[in-house]
Amino acid sequence: MPRKIIYWVFSALVVVACTKQVPDSSDVVSARQQPKPVKIGELLSYAASPTWAHLTKKGWQLAVEQFNAAGGVLGQPVEVISRDAKGGSGKAATVMLDLIEREQVDFVVGGMFSHVALEISQVAERENILLMVIWAGSSKLLWENGHDHVFRIQPPSYFYGRMFAEAARELPAKRWVTIAPNFEAGHAFTADFKSALTEMRPDVEWVGEYWPTLGKIDAGPTVQAIKNDKPDAIFGCLAGPDLNAFIREGRLRGLFDDIDVVDCFAGLPENWSSLGEELPSGWITVGFPIEGDISPELKNFSDQFQTRWNERPGLGSWFGYLAMNSLLQAIETAGSKDREAVRAVLRSQSFRTPIGNMGFRSIDQQSSVGLWLGRTATTNGQPAFVDAEYKSGDQYYPSDEHIQKLRNVEGE
Repeated sequence: MPRKIIYWVFSALVVVACTKQVPDSSDVVSARQQPKPVKIGELLSYAASPTWAHLTKKGWQLAVEQFNAAGGVLGQPVEVISRDAKGGSGKAATVMLDLIEREQVDFVVGGMFSHVALEISQVAERENILLMVIWAGSSKLLWENGHDHVFRIQPPSYFYGRMFAEAARELPAKRWVTIAPNFEAGHAFTADFKSALTEMRPDVEWVGEYWPTLGKIDAGPTVQAIKNDKPDAIFGCLAGPDLNAFIREGRLRGLFDDIDVVDCFAGLPENWSSLGEELPSGWITVGFPIEGDISPELKNFSDQFQTRWNERPGLGSWFGYLAMNSLLQAIETAGSKDREAVRAVLRSQSFRTPIGNMGFRSIDQQSSVGLWLGRTATTNGQPAFVDAEYKSGDQYYPSDEHIQKLRNVEGE
């Protein structure tokens, strides 16, 4: 090949190579202008409890969409990386570590089952990452096992126990049976209710305890055994398919005739998908009202949720919204993603919600959110929650000194 041709071919190749290696200046500026997102990891028990998990997810998604539509947080978009907690037993901890180490999330939101929350809380403490727990009733999470890196939205089992006992002590019932899943939350809710009611009504008698395996209740024999105990009242903490099976079998065998029932979850839409008119009326329970005597702000939240998702919100939707909303507000107020700065804001500031301001107790980092106590009913052939009364988040807690002893810490 003549030297001139070789020279021109070589020159052309150099020009092409240089052109590929040097990006357009506008591309460089555009890349630099793309803000890094605020990355939040999320763990819920999607496989173990899909209805509850997805209603909860839609709550926090609504909060994220509202923040991103308004420009994000710290001028950055909010990105949530969602994972299935896989039911605990070490698996949830592995998933959380993956979010921290591989996905490089800044914060973690989640929980749901108490045993799962306790598991991932240990990871949060070890890895020095802030964990905002949505669902997890066991008081152990923030008391016996509490630490600086974990916050919680749902009120603890102690709160539920005293609230339900306050209502139950007015009942004439003396002979009580309890039924709850044989796992951390079931034992926590039951123990706290029994302790509170025994204190308020020393004349009550506990004539039976039933601990079905979560998701595997043998409803027929269980209902018959409870009938044989001849109770005046039942305290229950079943949920999902277990609750539905218990209700159907109990109605079939007449268990609920002329008997009082206090139930942790029967008033929640999360449990209503297949019940229809089968939901017994008059049970004392917790729920989430979307109509009736509620504030315009709460009604607006419910309307926004239903417009976005074409279904009514559950209590988990509310907790999920509050968890993400308060965390994002705290990051914005802190002015950075520094975890200690965000923690300090969460412990000291109040945050806007559809029912007024909420905060987190400095003694245990528990939210000031309360619960709606009411009764089950059916309206137009569908399950309903009626006679709702809001119980504020400061009503049912022991003294700070008692909590400090449980946490084994000096007064703050």
